[in-house]
Amino acid sequence: MSTPKPKLTLISTNPNIKTYYVPLTRIQVDLYPVRAASPEQALNKVNSGEFTHIEKRVTLEEMHSNTAYTTPEVDVNVLVTRNVDSYEVKSHDYDAIRDLNPSGL
Repeated sequence: MSTPKPKLTLISTNPNIKTYYVPLTRIQVDLYPVRAASPEQALNKVNSGEFTHIEKRVTLEEMHSNTAYTTPEVDVNVLVTRNVDSYEVKSHDYDAIRDLNPSGL
């Protein structure tokens, strides 16, 4: 029985080639309609799971990164607080979100 060929093949033996880890950030914010007597009551309801559907979704997606790391072991705080210089923002209302995800939310 022969040994299966590897799926990935090294295409360069250049000793100057290294592996770098480049982050691309994506932030998604969902807005939920909540009927309440005050903002505090609305927060309490949502924080306890009392909401039904998404009204609007806003997504910020980094298009070009400005950072490369030499290891994937990067402090989480460094990753989530770094500057994002090149990004695209998309906003969808509830009907558009439902069309993007026909199986439901």
